[in-house]
Amino acid sequence: MRYLTPTWRRLVSDTRTCRNDVFERHLREAVRPMQICFTRMMRACSGQPVGFEFRHADREEWCVILPEPVSDGAEQIWRLLTFDRRGLNAHSVHKSIDVGIEQAIRAGFQDPDPGALDDVSTQPLWGLAQAQYDCRDQFFRNLLSKEQFMIEMNLIAFRHGLTEVPFPV
Repeated sequence: MRYLTPTWRRLVSDTRTCRNDVFERHLREAVRPMQICFTRMMRACSGQPVGFEFRHADREEWCVILPEPVSDGAEQIWRLLTFDRRGLNAHSVHKSIDVGIEQAIRAGFQDPDPGALDDVSTQPLWGLAQAQYDCRDQFFRNLLSKEQFMIEMNLIAFRHGLTEVPFPV
């Protein structure tokens, strides 16, 4: 089966009317590496990239594409999540799964790494970072005072075996 990126599909349809062979060749050469990587990634996950993790080429960071949990029902929206050993970093939302995968490739996520989210999320650092994130979230939503926030952050540090407290009270 041949997997095509949205950019490649658009290029092929647009260049059918192109009168300049040199320019058309230039465009195809520019998009070809993305297309090759996309095909390799899709083959690695048997054409089903939902929930399949890809590692960044230069650092310890991963991404996973999942269906958007809240959508209007008319169109399926896809969420590209990035994470590292400390937890979830960022997300972006895409109208199609292919566009999400293409965005992941552009961002440097090209190496298939199945099971990475399960592996990373069971590490102690992930638990510490998630607990700190939850505490910060409560503070920013004004559910904790500054003093309560500092005490909670110190308790989180203590529970996770840190010897130095982040916020001396």
